[in-house]
Amino acid sequence: MKEFVDRLIRKKLIYRSLKEFNLKEIGVRKKVDVFIGIDEKDYYSIIFFLSSKSRFLQKNVDEIVKITDLVRKKEEHNFKNHLIFIDSPLCSKAKAKLKDLKWRVYDSV
Repeated sequence: MKEFVDRLIRKKLIYRSLKEFNLKEIGVRKKVDVFIGIDEKDYYSIIFFLSSKSRFLQKNVDEIVKITDLVRKKEEHNFKNHLIFIDSPLCSKAKAKLKDLKWRVYDSV
């Protein structure tokens, strides 16, 4: 978890509370790290950390949106901010789709 917090700090994203969400609770078997954070203004954020060798495509955006909906139902509240950190090559159409859905995308490749 320390590496995730370090990446948030490098991007100047500060959260009062940050907890890891276990995707097995909602029946998802993806290798994605999901965190729920509360920032200084008491807004809830959902943060995804993805790392894979293959390219992140539009179909992956749909999967992320479905996971977000499941987490939203499980936690019983809406998220003000949606962030995604991607450590794999990112398709330009997938990035545009995430931007249209009001996600903040941080890619390192």
